[in-house]
Amino acid sequence: MAPLPKTNSDIAREWDDIAVERFNQLFSGEDRTYNEVLCPLFVHETSKRGTDLKVADVGCGLGFLTKALSEVSSEVVGVDISQKSLIMAQERNGAENIRYIFGEVESVNIAPVDLCVANMFLMDCLNIDSVVDSISRLIKRGGWLLVSIPNPFFMPRYWGYERNSWFSYNKEIVVEMPFRTSTTGVGIYKTTHVHRPVSFYINALCRHGFELEEYREITGVVIPKRNIGKYPRHLFFVFKRSN
Repeated sequence: MAPLPKTNSDIAREWDDIAVERFNQLFSGEDRTYNEVLCPLFVHETSKRGTDLKVADVGCGLGFLTKALSEVSSEVVGVDISQKSLIMAQERNGAENIRYIFGEVESVNIAPVDLCVANMFLMDCLNIDSVVDSISRLIKRGGWLLVSIPNPFFMPRYWGYERNSWFSYNKEIVVEMPFRTSTTGVGIYKTTHVHRPVSFYINALCRHGFELEEYREITGVVIPKRNIGKYPRHLFFVFKRSN
């Protein structure tokens, strides 16, 4: 499908539509990459930086990672633009030390946190500079930002738009596709992501006061019959807020 003009309201509506299906995928463990790879990775990387941290989870969605982080942190704030997802998060993934906020990251007004996580979030942001600037203001100087994104080199192949005439790896392109995971296959709902080269993410974060501390390529679960797990489909970064 060719690129389409999108707004944040469009993206929020898409995640509202998919909220129930997505909840079932995560609750049942069907999305093995999320449950077995990404969520444990974020919890581990958070806990090794302290057990009394105040944490923000931007793009928290249904709150599964938020709830897991609450078990190794003193306080967690989850932020998302999908109202339906947040309602379900409050009902099913609440805790005494969790607070959920409905709205765009740019509108959040909280005391600076020690650490922020952005799990599979930045690729859904239409204006990467605006979002990263807002995230930087959520984090104390010397605090951390943990990020995961789909690997932009392999994802166009995975989604099947690599050979389309409108695709160019070196450009920022808004793409709408049927939502899928490696283990659940293609669903009936469509979601939007923004293809960007890796350099776009790193440069945006560096422009807004972050220093890259660590970079990893994540292969995820292995499904040989579908050629999944052979290549790193996700990237993980640790940034530190320097100023």
